[in-house]
Amino acid sequence: MVFLKNLVSTRLILICFLLAFSSASNALGLHLEGSLEGGGDNMLTTSGGQDLNLGGGMQFSFGLTHEFGRRAGSSMILSLGQLSDSINVSNGNGDYQADVFEGSYLLHAGAHRFGVGIVQHLNPVYNDAVAGFPPTDIVFENSTGAILRYGYQISSFLQFGVKYTVMEYISGTDDYDAGSIGFYLSSGS
Repeated sequence: MVFLKNLVSTRLILICFLLAFSSASNALGLHLEGSLEGGGDNMLTTSGGQDLNLGGGMQFSFGLTHEFGRRAGSSMILSLGQLSDSINVSNGNGDYQADVFEGSYLLHAGAHRFGVGIVQHLNPVYNDAVAGFPPTDIVFENSTGAILRYGYQISSFLQFGVKYTVMEYISGTDDYDAGSIGFYLSSGS
């Protein structure tokens, strides 16, 4: 069932973007984004107060942005990236990472951008090795979630904003919250 949901959402993202990008009269540009995200289930905490949460960390992505024209006041983003976080302390370490595939539709209101989209985390993995405990290695199923975003266009090529992701990871019979809220800085509209 999860495989079917991921397959349908991937095809939906690709169909929307193929239709949007098929019109030569619309603007197509490069999209670069960096974000810092937090949230999700806590997998590891250090005595110094550092946490490693699923769905959180630093994300870097690149892709395409498609603006539907100044009068239409909307755009679409299709991007690929990687989300990762790690903790390294004297008695061990923990790592989390996932490949990210995102498609978002944004409405423009002046310098404001309001967006909604679908996000997929592909090959999410978590592992830790802490002295005195058996090592943990968890490989999660590919997961699909929803994303809401708000951005403010600082200049014609730079946007600062916040995004909220709702997502759940599954490993065997266990469910984990991988949702997050984060701040991003991106190029394009």
